Amino acid sequence: MPKNVANSPYFLSTLDLKRGAGNMHSYTLSVEPAENIGDAMEFAPKNEPIHLEVNLSSVIEGIYLNGSLQAKVHRVCAKCSQESVVDTNLDLNAFYFYDDKLASQGAELDSKGSEEIYALVDSQYIDLVQLIRDTLYDEFSFAPICSKQCAGVDESYKRPEDEIDPRFAILKSFRE
Repeated sequence: MPKNVANSPYFLSTLDLKRGAGNMHSYTLSVEPAENIGDAMEFAPKNEPIHLEVNLSSVIEGIYLNGSLQAKVHRVCAKCSQESVVDTNLDLNAFYFYDDKLASQGAELDSKGSEEIYALVDSQYIDLVQLIRDTLYDEFSFAPICSKQCAGVDESYKRPEDEIDPRFAILKSFRE
């Protein structure tokens, strides 16, 4: 068993599902990421809870997980740099293969692209970290905006004509 798996809130045991079809188990839990998930423009902050409600269903090839994720996502508008916090509710759908079924079935299901596919950890644990990251990253936009009507940076702010942004100072020499 990997170190600290049994006590980690990011790992769910599948032992009570027993290997076989038809068994189910539901979980409601909150986890706090140890680091921000995302980038500087859009992220779920560290130490802020992410709430999960998941159902695990045992099938012949592995464990099917479905449920929901609720998180507060911090965004910085790409046009005006205004910060905002958005409550996000996302659906979770993932399939965790048993180790012996992964090689034979994994490539076939992956090509269908209907859900995320993962392997069980130590043949008995579901690792939620990658699922949470994948789900949130799929939701994030490349350049978030605060609203469709965002006009961008306030036009009243003008840089003095003589002051050149240091990042573009080299370009002045091309003009001459």
